[in-house]
Amino acid sequence: MKRLRAHASHSSNGQRYPEGIVSVGIVKSLGDVDLTLQLLLADIIAALGGIFLIFAGMFLSGRALIPIRRSWDKQTAWQAGERPSDAGEVRFEPDADPTRTPVARFRIT
Repeated sequence: MKRLRAHASHSSNGQRYPEGIVSVGIVKSLGDVDLTLQLLLADIIAALGGIFLIFAGMFLSGRALIPIRRSWDKQTAWQAGERPSDAGEVRFEPDADPTRTPVARFRIT
């Protein structure tokens, strides 16, 4: 449905308009205004979507970097000669049964 704006002007004492004209009416289509408002709404929605995507990407990239940060901390602790807090002790134990093929077991405690 097309929207229209109407302006009407009436002559109060007849001096404003030439003889015989009592009122003047102007009708203007508001289609261009409606189109502009629709485009503005689309731009606002696109901008909000872009902002949401930026924050979602920052959150997800931060979560993806957590294992990398942990391994980096472990590596720097190892290089500094410290023992990482979650490292277990590794011991080599030969298999106790001599009839079997020699198998070595690593036990992490």
